[in-house]
Amino acid sequence: MTKFTITLSNGMKLTIEGFHMTPTYSGLILGEPDEEINKEILKRTSYPREWGERKAVYKQINILKSETELKPFTYSVWLTGESINDKNNQFDGSSIILIWFGDDPTTKSIQEIILFELEKFDWNKHAENFLI
Repeated sequence: MTKFTITLSNGMKLTIEGFHMTPTYSGLILGEPDEEINKEILKRTSYPREWGERKAVYKQINILKSETELKPFTYSVWLTGESINDKNNQFDGSSIILIWFGDDPTTKSIQEIILFELEKFDWNKHAENFLI
């Protein structure tokens, strides 16, 4: 299976291990979005279970479409890259799961959606080294 990669502006190459998107209000049958519904959605937002236990970062900046409505899509991406500050060469790489609320992706590729969110993301600060 071919995996997609992206390259950050600093030249770091990352592999997209998994990508998931879903409409934010897909389970809302009755009512309109409000603060209470949004709090419940924020509390339940996660990434696919089959990705296993991993460090996840939830982006909380710029998540609202309006005063009472979250952005229309919820995204999660599992990324891996080279290990961070691994002077003793003891790790196999680094990874992170990033979760955010965003706009409709109609004309963007998966790589474009992810790169836009990673534009100001500090990989070295948030990602975690792992052993296979």
